[in-house]
Amino acid sequence: MLYGIVFIFLAVTNRRLRWNWIWFVFGGSLLVIAQLVLFEIAYHDPFYFFKVNYQFIIDAHISGNHSDTSLFRYFFLLFIYIYHTGLLGWLALVACVFAFRQREQPGLRFVLIWCLGLIFIFTAFPISFSPLKFIAKQSNYLDIFALPLALLTGWFLARQQRGIALLLGAAMVLSGVMLAALEQQVVRVVTVNGRAAAEFAEAHPGAPVFGPLTAQRQSMLERLLRGSLDSSRDIRPWADLSGVHPGEGSAGDVVAYLVDDPQMRLWPDATKEAPLSETLRRCLVPSGPLEPDDLGLGRPVVAALRDVLSVLPAHYAAATLRATDSVWQVSPAQVYMVTRECAREAQGKSASRSPPPANPTGQGARYPESLAKSALRNERPDLAALRSEALSPPASHDPAAIEPLRERIAAPYPPDDEHHICEEKSSVVKGASSIGSSD
Repeated sequence: MLYGIVFIFLAVTNRRLRWNWIWFVFGGSLLVIAQLVLFEIAYHDPFYFFKVNYQFIIDAHISGNHSDTSLFRYFFLLFIYIYHTGLLGWLALVACVFAFRQREQPGLRFVLIWCLGLIFIFTAFPISFSPLKFIAKQSNYLDIFALPLALLTGWFLARQQRGIALLLGAAMVLSGVMLAALEQQVVRVVTVNGRAAAEFAEAHPGAPVFGPLTAQRQSMLERLLRGSLDSSRDIRPWADLSGVHPGEGSAGDVVAYLVDDPQMRLWPDATKEAPLSETLRRCLVPSGPLEPDDLGLGRPVVAALRDVLSVLPAHYAAATLRATDSVWQVSPAQVYMVTRECAREAQGKSASRSPPPANPTGQGARYPESLAKSALRNERPDLAALRSEALSPPASHDPAAIEPLRERIAAPYPPDDEHHICEEKSSVVKGASSIGSSD
């Protein structure tokens, strides 16, 4: 509805009303009536949308500090922090100066009012007088008035000499391509491991998979794109790990998986998610890395930019390359197995040092035979040979494969050699933690 205020500005500047504007009033009224009817049918309250949106504005923008409600946000985005718009803001400013000299042209005056009116409304429209706060602002809201800014800039370039127009146009295109590539990488480096994590969760339906917020959202997105409403295989929050029921069976049985994505550190919202406790991290068994997803067409552009920066003098090259490290360096996500004993620790329960008898029902995933043999030989297993096994469910699980490992752990020691028992179990666990199995 805020867009309609622009037409009020247009009517004031024209100083007269036109009969064909009645179509605008009719169309706007019809839109409002249709919305009221829709919410009456859906929620039995025609003003449901307005009530919910009003309450959201109070909670998020007026009472809370979850958004930028200052007056100068778009000024900084258009003229100082130009990584969103490139040269558009400055060229549009020059175009506005030239356009005011010819504002008597109806078409040019309309674009000026369209552009400046929207910027004014989405900058200075008050949402609260006590405390004084203005409409919330976000960088993606620049799209609201990007079109009239582009029209003014195009009009200005068309009036310049061919050489100047080509130079300014080429500068806009090159800066736009470079900034678009950087913007794409800002997003991709955070979400690069999410799709692989979602595929891992889909390939392991027998055990829940826990992960950070980005992996959770991409897991949900991948499921919705497949047309499925079954959320049972979605990646779950880390905090839900304490709710996993470990059940009965061997302490080494795998009851869940956990995905740790180091790229989350680049996302500001990552600080809102509680980190894993050190106690929990110590009991997790590494399973292996996930293959990162494609980083998109912006990757070679960033690579070319870093090549150019590297030829600068050493001091400046080091500083500028460090500035682009966050959109260049990518670390794969790591998958960890959550054993039954680890799940008990996550619930705050103390697990027994000695594993219980073998599970007669065969429930729960077990380490493969290769893992048990490698641990017994105190050798580091071949990760490359076992990686495919770690990322895909095996055809079956052999309960007897772990028996030699269990017998070694449970072997009796002299009563006065408790320290030796701890060291022996630690060596077996360290040998086993270098690879992983899948449920």
